[in-house]
Amino acid sequence: MTEVFHITITLKQGERTIVFSCEEPILLSSVFKTIGISHKEPCGGNGRCGKCLVYASGDLSPLAVQEQILLTEEDKRNGLRLACLAKVIGNVVVRLPEEKKEHILMQGTMHSFERLPWGKSFGIAVDIGTTTIVTYLLQLETGTCFAQCSELNPQNLFGADVISRMAHAIAGEGKELHHLVINCINTLIQTLCRGAAIEIDAITCAVITGNTTMLFLLCEEPVNSLAVFPFIPNRYFGEMLTPAQLGLFLSPDTKIYLPRCISAYVGADITTGIIASGLFEAQKATLLVDIGTNGEMVLQVNQKMLCCATAAGPAFEGAGIKMGSSAVPGAIHAVTLLDGKLICSTIGKLTPSSICGSGIVDALAALLEMGVVTEGGRIEEEKAEAADILSLSDGELALRIDGEVILTQKDIRAIQLAKAAICAGMYTLIHHSDITEDELDTIFLAGGFGTYMNIASAAAIGLIPPLLAPKAKLIGNSAGIGAAMLLQSSKLLFQSELTARQAETIELSTDAFFMNKYIDCMLF
Repeated sequence: MTEVFHITITLKQGERTIVFSCEEPILLSSVFKTIGISHKEPCGGNGRCGKCLVYASGDLSPLAVQEQILLTEEDKRNGLRLACLAKVIGNVVVRLPEEKKEHILMQGTMHSFERLPWGKSFGIAVDIGTTTIVTYLLQLETGTCFAQCSELNPQNLFGADVISRMAHAIAGEGKELHHLVINCINTLIQTLCRGAAIEIDAITCAVITGNTTMLFLLCEEPVNSLAVFPFIPNRYFGEMLTPAQLGLFLSPDTKIYLPRCISAYVGADITTGIIASGLFEAQKATLLVDIGTNGEMVLQVNQKMLCCATAAGPAFEGAGIKMGSSAVPGAIHAVTLLDGKLICSTIGKLTPSSICGSGIVDALAALLEMGVVTEGGRIEEEKAEAADILSLSDGELALRIDGEVILTQKDIRAIQLAKAAICAGMYTLIHHSDITEDELDTIFLAGGFGTYMNIASAAAIGLIPPLLAPKAKLIGNSAGIGAAMLLQSSKLLFQSELTARQAETIELSTDAFFMNKYIDCMLF
């Protein structure tokens, strides 16, 4: 007789309990995916980040080698395991830690434009980010935004970055990735309609933007063309679709527009960002940079647009950083230096429990000023000890930022890699446009991280070229705002397609200038 294992999973401190049964050993992360529980796996389930923590007891596999390394002794005493490594081998009881509500950027700057709506009554704009999904409900006759709401992208079950998700899609999990994002959008649409007290049938059109990978997964399109050299998408979008083609719970005759992508790694989110910022009609050299999970940027010079995407990874969103997090309550989001001491501010003014991207940039700028971190990224033990911030983490040198929150030597190296990729990308676009930094008029910084970071700190650590710092302007969620603008103007919709077709992408992986500049930009 086959033995049946029972897994009891408690969510949100007892609000909901699920019992799942299986007949053979299974990873806890696989259980969560099977029954649709959203639980972050920033490294895609590869046992590298140590962030898929759960409380688990019962018949589980022994601690894996990576769990021995990543879990603290206190974690082990408290019964914490990594869901991507702990395997169920009998009856098990699991409790998911309470998730903090993340602050998601929805606001942004809208460039002036002539309104020519191509739908009637109400329209929906959706921005599918790698980390978050943001939706807006607009009254098309007036352009009024009646409601907006957002949620974390549930595809984070399959990793924090597009590379991890593509790997899962190629391995046969594309349908699951598709359903996760569609179910999330359907829920957000229902929330918008309830908030505005309208029927879903009142929505006559929608614009859904996102990077190229997000749109491929949305449409359940095979991602192989994005993952293999020469990285030429077999679909660029710029298409009208029906709700039935996507699985959205909208009236059957609702028109859904997916803006055109520029290339495999410069997506429709940049196309709509170009619209929101007015970059397509800029008279002077202007750079748009979206610093998020993916570093995408475009430079307009003399009516010509050059684009690139940098492999910065999700370090600035907390993934891969030992005590890194997104913008959740208790996260350190700002750090200043006062009389040689680090002064920290946390989201919600709570006791510091983690550090998000803007806090990491501020902290490193301050540590560099203190001389505790060298321009090569090495922790100076004597100076750190003198400043009373030297610490150790599993035998590795670390710096105490505030309370229990630390930055390790490994964290600093990860930020070096990420910031070097972003900065070198900017220099590369300037180089190929045959202009100097002085000739660049404006740099628009978009996206959640780009909007909240301190520009002076970003320049101090070399995330953006120091000469460009005075020219920087923060424009918020340009992708989502641009999608809302396309809803309201058939003229802009046409312009977005024209812009995306004409933009030229520089492939940084084969660009000699970028390779050399990337090494230079490694220094703080």
